[in-house]
Amino acid sequence: MSAWRAWITQLLPRPDSGLAEAAHRQAVLESIHLLSIEEWLLLVYCVQRNQQTIALEVVHPAAGALVAKGLLVRSGSIGHGAAWPYTVPDFVWKYLHDRPGLLHQQRGIMPDDPKLEEHLARLDKHLRCFDLA
Repeated sequence: MSAWRAWITQLLPRPDSGLAEAAHRQAVLESIHLLSIEEWLLLVYCVQRNQQTIALEVVHPAAGALVAKGLLVRSGSIGHGAAWPYTVPDFVWKYLHDRPGLLHQQRGIMPDDPKLEEHLARLDKHLRCFDLA
């Protein structure tokens, strides 16, 4: 039900009232518990590497899914043909930093797990290809 709510929220215009904004944010935060492994790895990467903004292919599937859930936003006016910056919204970033280990507990994987670090190292290498600096 939460995935449906998060998806429907994306179709509606941005809410103006504080109550509607709070409901929207709650739906976005609930979607953290419904991540595919690829989406989860991307968010874990951001949190563990302390990078609120990362550059990825414009059509990156996991980034696109996270944008649809409201867990990432595409930066508006910068980027180039091959890559675009994606940012974890401030309220999501704060939520994740206020709950260290939340993402890891979902999958039962410790932050220092060698296999996780291997996946994150591969993401490091991949993301360097799209460095916008």
